[in-house]
Amino acid sequence: QVPVEIPEVSNDYLWEALFIRLKEVLSNHKGIIYEQEYWGKIFSECVSKYIYNIRDIVRLINALNVKADMIGEEVNFADLVAITIIELKLPQLYRWIKANPSRLFGGENEFFRLYGKKADEIKKNNLSEMTILAGDKAEDYFALLNLLFPYYASQTGSGTYYSDALLRRQQRIGHEDVFKRYFALEVDEKTIS
Repeated sequence: QVPVEIPEVSNDYLWEALFIRLKEVLSNHKGIIYEQEYWGKIFSECVSKYIYNIRDIVRLINALNVKADMIGEEVNFADLVAITIIELKLPQLYRWIKANPSRLFGGENEFFRLYGKKADEIKKNNLSEMTILAGDKAEDYFALLNLLFPYYASQTGSGTYYSDALLRRQQRIGHEDVFKRYFALEVDEKTIS
């Protein structure tokens, strides 16, 4: 029982290992949509904040391989990476996203909830909701939601102009018609006895 101290892996080595594995996933799934600029945003706001070690990389790549085999040609690579990281590392946010599509895309109930409210009031309410969910990580969760879901960001003036047609063409999770694809591999809780 001799303790052995293992040095921490440098970020350079960590990202190099991650990128090699991600390139393998991309090369094995030629039909998956990859956008360089969008990937850069996902990397800085999600990947770099929640991948800490080689074990995280292995878990992410294993999950991505399974998902890409099943739904790769129906989704956007960057969003698939982001939602998989959220599923593995931020399960409470993952469950919130899955349970609240009307908050992310609008609808009649959302219209009445927001009616007459100013952007700063909506932002305060949304941040308050994330604080209940995540405590001191509320700002990070809020930033992730704003990045992945342009309609959600537009409510508070946090987002920029976006095109529904472009989101659909790029098969982004931020388009209502594409959203369910990212959860296609979920087991319905009602089916479990």
